[in-house]
Amino acid sequence: MHKVPLCLALSMLALPAVAEERMQIAIPGPFELAFEQTTGTGGIREWIFPDETLENWTRMITYQRFANLPDVELLPFMNLMTGRLGEICPGASGQIASMGEQNGYEVSVFFTECPDSPAAPGNPEITLYKLMRGMDALHILQFAWRYKPHRDEVQVAIQWSTPQMLCDPQKPDSPCQD
Repeated sequence: MHKVPLCLALSMLALPAVAEERMQIAIPGPFELAFEQTTGTGGIREWIFPDETLENWTRMITYQRFANLPDVELLPFMNLMTGRLGEICPGASGQIASMGEQNGYEVSVFFTECPDSPAAPGNPEITLYKLMRGMDALHILQFAWRYKPHRDEVQVAIQWSTPQMLCDPQKPDSPCQD
């Protein structure tokens, strides 16, 4: 049975549908694709280390696409996600890292921390989120840890997430790096 990680249980599900706008992601080694699901309104992809499982992982990268949420305001959405986390994880917190624009799209980066993950009792779950509001969908890139990551690990994840972006070959201000 596939247990949904805490960082995914906070949101709905969704991935590609539109040929133009797309997410450019370079997944670092040794992460491997472990789960992929596409629906009419989007989809999800999850990457974990080769010796881990979807139920028992220490680090996970997730990409979600929500075609039904292209007009969502990012700050209220981040607050909603943090609030929902607090409902299932007592003592949970969230912190905005940055808000701005990247490649012609609105982008927000924030962290959540659950001190005792319901999906992995006895372990914290810390997640870095990068939300990108596209023309056609809301895109969410996540890097999660089921342990308290060292500051250097967090910096590496932030550096990795920074160049990951939305692009659209039809838009001159949002070129794809093919």
